[in-house]
Amino acid sequence: MSEAASISLGTATRIAHRSLEALPRLARVFADDYREDELAELIGCLLSIYYPLERRLTAGVPAGMLGYRPRVPMLEGAATLLGLQNRKEVEVPALEREAEQWGAFYVVEGAALGGQLIHRRLQAHFPELPPKVLGFWHPHGDEIGERWRLFRRMADQELADEEDRRLAIASANSVFGVFACGLDRI
Repeated sequence: MSEAASISLGTATRIAHRSLEALPRLARVFADDYREDELAELIGCLLSIYYPLERRLTAGVPAGMLGYRPRVPMLEGAATLLGLQNRKEVEVPALEREAEQWGAFYVVEGAALGGQLIHRRLQAHFPELPPKVLGFWHPHGDEIGERWRLFRRMADQELADEEDRRLAIASANSVFGVFACGLDRI
């Protein structure tokens, strides 16, 4: 996938991405009166999404190529520290083709990149919380920029033809939709 194709993946998912960011549950993270129980609910919602999503993604070729760091253990650790119980799982797409998995990883790895802002905000807002509670938003530590560039380079190579890009775009939009439904309705 050339630079132009990378841009088209971002352009083709821009509306879904912006819709997700505008959800009240995510917007509340930046409110001055954001509460720990809201954080716990958010983590529970994320677990409801990541449990089924990672079952589909971690066995695929892209996960191995990327050296993917599963988020479920990070979220489970936070849930345990916050006293959360297991939650319902949302429906996720099958993601059977590699190009579809690359599209899903575009959302997941992009969330890690964007999660840095959320991590800083929550760290400042809840300084008493153990770092493990907020680790989900900081999965790559200081390597986040390098990890994002690695993802982009690999996606560029793997999504070289039009059909693969089309599948990746459709998958990314679908996964953005899963996140939107899971964060809005659970």
